[in-house]
Amino acid sequence: LKFRNGSHSLLVTTDLASRGLDIPEIEYIIHYQLPHNEEAFLHRNGRTARMHAKGTSYLILTPDESQSFLKQTPEMEELP
Repeated sequence: LKFRNGSHSLLVTTDLASRGLDIPEIEYIIHYQLPHNEEAFLHRNGRTARMHAKGTSYLILTPDESQSFLKQTPEMEELP
């Protein structure tokens, strides 16, 4: 409720929120773990960029983590 009314700007959730949530103005999705399939990945990212708005999706991956459904190689930046 506090996220929806704007008093909190960060929502941490599981894949349960990848479908059915319609919260306007979500600008960023941060994946700390890739889903197992492309459909789940698309639904997670679908929480942002609603109604022709712009949105950005970030992936936090380990060096050995990859999925064949990623169409492009993500831009990499190493974290300390």
